[in-house]
Amino acid sequence: MRNTLKKSVYRQITVMKYGNDADLERSAVEIIREIYGKKIIIYTPGHRHMANRIAIEVPDTDLFEIADFSKMIVDSLRRSRNLGHQLASEIFGEEASFRGISIFLVGYDKLMVYDFNGPNANFTREFIDAFLAMIDPSTNDNRLYFLSSRPDNAVDDIISVSMIMV
Repeated sequence: MRNTLKKSVYRQITVMKYGNDADLERSAVEIIREIYGKKIIIYTPGHRHMANRIAIEVPDTDLFEIADFSKMIVDSLRRSRNLGHQLASEIFGEEASFRGISIFLVGYDKLMVYDFNGPNANFTREFIDAFLAMIDPSTNDNRLYFLSSRPDNAVDDIISVSMIMV
């Protein structure tokens, strides 16, 4: 592993932090190429180029872009939960089975859900918990990789809490 990589694993969830986008892109291609089975890449706005490069170099992957949540205002925990369920349903609606899928969230640091006052950690936690509950990585043999090249931020704490709850 590179010294720019910060990795922590809890069950079937891996959080990988890189020092810059070039390291993230290079390592993501290497990791994804080595994994067998169904592979899905979910990317946030600003990571389209990287996701497309991964898809070119690892052609048996499916790509999905997450909406830019910074432009979406949520007014309740229930709505945040519904967004998490909706994201999982849209991505996996075509899958016959939710089992044995490797899911890569590229740029997860932009997953913050907003309320009328700005970023809301509780709404974001609810969103991530609902998404994880739908894909159920702990019992369905799904593997979830959170990849980012940004400095530590509030989303890391939210993901850590969510990983304990899985």
